[in-house]
Amino acid sequence: MRRRRLLIWAFIAFLAVSLAAAARLRISTDVPHALPSGDATRVDFDALNRRLDGTTSLRVVVEASEPGALAAPENLLEIARLENWLEARPEVGGTTSIVDWVAQLQRAAEGAAAEAS
Repeated sequence: MRRRRLLIWAFIAFLAVSLAAAARLRISTDVPHALPSGDATRVDFDALNRRLDGTTSLRVVVEASEPGALAAPENLLEIARLENWLEARPEVGGTTSIVDWVAQLQRAAEGAAAEAS
C-alpha cells in the first residue's frame, strides 16, 4: 500500500505499451504468401488458386424461416447481389451459389423448349 501510486503508474505504462503493441498486431491465415516467392509450396498454392477460383473456401449459409423461401425470385436476386459483391473483392477467387444452379437449369429448360419447337 505504501507504493500504490508507483504500482498504478506502472500498470498504466504497461497498459499503454500493450495497447500500442496490439495496434501493430496483424493476424493472417495466408501462410503460403509468408513463404519466399520462389518456394515450391507458394508456387503450387498460387497455381491452384488461379485454376480453382481459390483453394480456401468460405461457406455462407442462407436460411429462411418459411418453406420455399429460397426459390422466391426476390431472395434469389439478393443472393445474386451478395455473390456479385463478393466477386468484386480482390481476395475472393470465385463464387458459386444456388443462383448459378438455377440459372443453369433455366438455360437448359430454354434450350429444351427451343429444340422442341
